[in-house]
Amino acid sequence: MITDGDFEVGLGNWQADAAWTIDTTRAYSGSYAAHFAGGPNAAGMLTRTLALTQVTQLAANPALLDATLWFAYRIENADGGLGSTPQMPFDDWLLAEFRTADGKLISSLLRTGNSADTASDGLPWDRYLYRLLPADLAPLNAFGTVNLVFTAFNDADTLPTSFWIDAVRFCASGPRQRYYYPLVLHAAPAQ
Repeated sequence: MITDGDFEVGLGNWQADAAWTIDTTRAYSGSYAAHFAGGPNAAGMLTRTLALTQVTQLAANPALLDATLWFAYRIENADGGLGSTPQMPFDDWLLAEFRTADGKLISSLLRTGNSADTASDGLPWDRYLYRLLPADLAPLNAFGTVNLVFTAFNDADTLPTSFWIDAVRFCASGPRQRYYYPLVLHAAPAQ
C-alpha cells in the first residue's frame, strides 16, 4: 500500500516540483490532497518512487495474479480549449504513467485535461481504477524500482486548469478471491 497516498502527512515520499503542492481547499479523503495550480505555461511532475519487491513475489506465486491502481483526481478549469492533435486533445493536461528511474515510459495510465471537464467550477472527484494483469506487472517487475508519475501542464493562455490527486492505492489480488488487499508497494529508500 502507498501509505502516504492520502497526503495527510504532506508529501511524505513523493517528490514534487514548485507547481505541485499540498492543498487543504479540496480533498477526496481526509483534509489534504496534492494540487497542481494552473497558470500560463505552468508545468510540473509529482513522482513516487516505488520498490516492487513484493511484485517479485507475485511473479513467483501463481496464487497472486493481478493488481489494481486506484486514485481520485479532480479538474477545475477556466479554459475549455482543445489541443491541436488527436494524440493530445487538451491544451491543459494531466498524465499518469509508470516510468523508469531515468524517465523512460513503461506504461501510460491516464491522459486527461481541461476539455474533459467543461464546468468552470469543477466537477466532483473522478475515480480512476486500472487493473494490472500479469502481462502489465511483468514490465514493472523487470525494473524492480519504478516511478509513478503525475505530469501536468498548462499552455500559455491566461485561462488556468488546476488538477488535484488524492487517495492513491496499489493493491494485489488472487484468482479465487473476490477482494483486493494492500500488499505490493513500499517507498524506495531516499537516494
